[in-house]
Amino acid sequence: MKLVAGLGNPGLEYAWTRHNLGWLVADQVISRLHLKGPLNRFHGLLWGPCRVGSDSLFVLKPLTYMNLSGKSVLAAVRELNLPPEECLIVVDDVALPFGTLRLRASGSAGGHNGIASILGALQTLHVPRLRCGIGRPVQAKGLADYVTDRFDSEEQKQLDPFLEKAADAVMLWLRLGIDRAMNRVNAG
Repeated sequence: MKLVAGLGNPGLEYAWTRHNLGWLVADQVISRLHLKGPLNRFHGLLWGPCRVGSDSLFVLKPLTYMNLSGKSVLAAVRELNLPPEECLIVVDDVALPFGTLRLRASGSAGGHNGIASILGALQTLHVPRLRCGIGRPVQAKGLADYVTDRFDSEEQKQLDPFLEKAADAVMLWLRLGIDRAMNRVNAG
């Protein structure tokens, strides 16, 4: 069994913002796999299960706000009896240029509060994550304002192909496992 958790913030004011990129990728996976749901579970919205290869898959969109995502993911991991290595966390990342993907098997939070919350709740650094680049602000705008702003017009033009590419990366993780998927995703 596997879990994909796309991170974001609930509320209309956060819809279609850079910080909700994890939710947008989750939506792409849900649509692609025609998942049933959602159910209101684990302090979030849960779709699935569905069969992908020999595994069952659930997709979770925590409703706890980004900085408390660990509460939702921990509840899912405990009830579904999943090892953290079988969860893929999908997040935005300001350290990567817009449209860039990086798949990692483990590591620190790298300054991302959603990842930090999950690593703290699960008490391990061994949680796979797909980091989706949103770039850094070019103006003097603060980081919090930048990530909670809507995509600009140039980003909107690139958003659909970016979401497709990110969903492809999730599918590679599901089908090939983390090591082989990292080789493919991080090479491109």
